[in-house]
Amino acid sequence: MNFIFVIIFSLISPASFAAITSDNTSTITKPEITQEATLGPQQLITAIQEKQIELQKQEEKQRRALTALYEVERKVKKTVLEKSRVQNEIEQINWSLQTSEIRIQELQKQVFERKKDLVRRVRVFSKISASDFMNVLMTSKNQSDLKKNLKLIEVLVKNDYQKLKTADLTSKQLKNEMLQLQKQKISLVQKEDQLKTSESEFQKNFNLKSNLVKNLKKSQLFNKKELFRLQSEGREMNLADLGIIDQLFKPSIFELKGQLRWPIQGSIQENFGWIRSREKMYTIKNNGLFIKAAQSSNIRPIFDGQVSAIETLDDIGTVVVIDHGEHVYSVYGVGNTPLVKAGDKVKINTTLAKASLIPQFNDTGLYFELRHYNEPQNPTAWMKGSSL
Repeated sequence: MNFIFVIIFSLISPASFAAITSDNTSTITKPEITQEATLGPQQLITAIQEKQIELQKQEEKQRRALTALYEVERKVKKTVLEKSRVQNEIEQINWSLQTSEIRIQELQKQVFERKKDLVRRVRVFSKISASDFMNVLMTSKNQSDLKKNLKLIEVLVKNDYQKLKTADLTSKQLKNEMLQLQKQKISLVQKEDQLKTSESEFQKNFNLKSNLVKNLKKSQLFNKKELFRLQSEGREMNLADLGIIDQLFKPSIFELKGQLRWPIQGSIQENFGWIRSREKMYTIKNNGLFIKAAQSSNIRPIFDGQVSAIETLDDIGTVVVIDHGEHVYSVYGVGNTPLVKAGDKVKINTTLAKASLIPQFNDTGLYFELRHYNEPQNPTAWMKGSSL
């Protein structure tokens, strides 16, 4: 596989991420409804921590469901397109069959008319007695006229015969073509029925997964409200001596999903997801975004975290990976030398690097990915606003 596909499909390989994170996905369980009861300080801390963990698990489950939903949607679209192609072929075959049928009828009509003409000629010749016929031949002025008359009769007979033979042969060829077209049509109709069945099954699966995603979102919303209630209750207590105020009340990256700041000011040139190549020769999956920006624009992290790794890729340049906790990582293809190093703790106002030329895209800007565990996320779902 060419290196360009390695870059587009995954800047950081699954093995690299596994080495960085050393995380294993845990089994996701159904959330339990927290009872609104008065809790002591330590119980409140435990409840908040458990609720935060539960939200992380729900986010992971929702991500998996959305991924499965996306794959089913792709299969539905592919099946619909294939069904449309088959239906077009069937229509073309029907048109060819109709055209051939009309042509055969025309040829049969021509054969019938030519046979009638031939019968008339035969009748004319049959009315001429042998003596009259010989008289006609013998009264020829010379041998040349005799040959001409005989040749004329021969040409007339051969011409009629050839026309009848050609029409008959053409009719047989058309009938054979129609037979082949009928066979193709039967095969295509069977394929169309199979595609309809597949489309129906995919659609049912899509509806089931859509309902699952809706239920997960409802459950997640409930848990967020419950977490907010627990945090509000915690603010009314004197928990300063426990030294965990920041941990309890600082919003997590999941709580800020949809509200995160873009890492750079610019315009998106390459979108996340399945895209066609510049040459439009094939479709590929893009795991991130390319944001075009002015030279030397500041590149900042989307959330507080720690620099997990700094790597170099041929067609991207320098890549900075930041661990935001809760198994969320952001990836910055900055191109040039970064202003941070592995192990550094960063804030949202920390400058990671200055925008420079990214060889892969032949333009100045930033290649940006967002991952939960090792799975690519659509960055636009996490950022504030759809535009930078």
